[in-house]
Formats: sequence, C-alpha cells, structure tokens
Amino acid sequence: MQSPLPEKIPSEMQITDCMAQLVSKNSTSYGEVVQKYARLRLADFSELLKEWQNEEYAAKLGMPTLPQVAKMLHKGNVSPEQGKKLAAFLQQTAKQGNTTGALYLAYLCAKGLFIPQSLQKTAQCLRFAINQGDWRATRFLGELLIAVPLAARELVGDEIQAEATRWQSKNNHISSEKVEHSCRRFYDATPAIKFLARLKLEQAVQQGSPSAQQRIKGLSVLGELPSTMPPKQFQSISNWLDLQFLQPQEKYSPRADKDIVFLPDNIPLLPLGDDDEKPTWHKPAMYGLMLLVAVLIFTVLLQIVMRK
Repeated sequence: MQSPLPEKIPSEMQITDCMAQLVSKNSTSYGEVVQKYARLRLADFSELLKEWQNEEYAAKLGMPTLPQVAKMLHKGNVSPEQGKKLAAFLQQTAKQGNTTGALYLAYLCAKGLFIPQSLQKTAQCLRFAINQGDWRATRFLGELLIAVPLAARELVGDEIQAEATRWQSKNNHISSEKVEHSCRRFYDATPAIKFLARLKLEQAVQQGSPSAQQRIKGLSVLGELPSTMPPKQFQSISNWLDLQFLQPQEKYSPRADKDIVFLPDNIPLLPLGDDDEKPTWHKPAMYGLMLLVAVLIFTVLLQIVMRK
C-alpha cells in the first residue's frame, strides 16, 4: 500500500467562494476537493462545544474543560491577535498530553479558525485524544463524517489503509496498486461511510458519552445513519476488498446506492392466465361477428325467395 497522499488544501478564495455558493444556491460549481473544506466551515458543531465544557463530564475524564477557551469560541468575535494566542495555547497544551487541548485544536483545524484549515491535522489531534479514551473526540470524528462524508479519506484514511494493508498481506497475489484503487472507491460508497460514522458514535457510547446514543437514534430516524446493518461489503474495508477481488461478479458501483429504486411491498400483481387465453373483448366480438353473418345470410335467402 502507498503512503497517504499529501493533503491538497484549496486557496482561501476558493473556499470562501464555494461557501457563498452553498449558502445562496445550496449548490456549487466547485468540485469535491474544495467542497469538503467549505462544507466543514459551514457545519454547526455548537451543541458539541456546549457539551465539551460540561464540568461533570470533564471530571469523569480527569481533564479540565478549559472554560476560557470555550468562552472565546462561543463569543465568535475573537480578534486575530487573540486567535493566534489561543491557537498557540492549545498547541502547547496538546503537546503536554492534554486531550481537551487536542480536542479544541482539532476543532480549530477542522473549521480553519485562527490556524490554516487541515483535515489531516484534525485527524491527528483526534486520534491522540481517542487513544486516550476521550469519548468527546470519538464523537466529534463521527460527527465530522456525518457532516462531510467527502472528507472521509483524510479523516479515517489511516485506519482504513492499515486494515487494507493487513488484507493485502494475506492476499498478496493482488497488487498494492489495485488495492489502493479499490480503497479510493470505498470512500465514495455512501453506505460505507454512514456505517463508519455510526460505529464512531457507538464507540463514543462505549467510552462513556452521555448523549451519543440519543444522537444515533435521532440520525437514524432522519436517514443520516443506517438504522439496520448494511450489506456486508459496506461494513469494513476487508469485506469490501473481498467482494471486489474474491467475488468480482458482485462488484459495487459507487452510484449504486443512489440509483436503486425501492417499490412498495404490497403492489398487487396482475392475474396470470394461460398463455393462449384471449383478451376479454374477444368473446363479445366473436358473437357480434356471428350475428352479423347470420343476418346477411338471412337477408340473401329472403331476397331469393321473394324473386321466386
């Protein structure tokens, strides 16, 4: 497997213009590369920010809530100078092993606040906090995938690539290039990314999140998360690769989930008859034709009798 590709961050002008299009038209002429950064900036994570400063939750984690940081982010009118100091403070606290600092730093990276926007750096900060058992980071990663599925490659690419590498080592007759190409298609499979987002929220529940379970229920009702287990190939990259290379007759098209049309289960079927059965109008037509022939014969006979 190849090493992760370097992140291609669009220019500030492209991101800003794309955001304006999305807000005014709910669509954009920009491609996916620009869209994922623009959509992240537009995403609303205010409810998460409120939860992060909850003293009771933070005490269970053994971490401070950094209330001054929370207040500054909620105010939204931080000056550039204050923003630089805030970013520097969070970078320092994250280096010292403070998962709350890493969590807020991931938020700044995701939104492009006071520091350059970077999805890969967002993922790095979250991985550190997740490995420390911080359910806030796990929940945030799930929410990022829900808000912007296009960013899945940058946000969870490392763990998917690691699993794909293990799969390829067991199936080394498949080239790394082919496996990499198939992985790229996996990121475009909407059911796979939705299921992965659900797994992250479920992991947050197991780590102690008091609200992730309710969030799962709500998003499942809205269709943002799968309410049942998706087909096996969408449950992991290993299953996906099995289908792509070991069962090639069932290959998946990235657009398949969009093109499937589900019909109601109770549509009545038309009654089936014998192949030789005539249409319903056949018998009346035959009777009418026979009557017409009889009338013609009777008329001809009547004329012959009258001539005699």
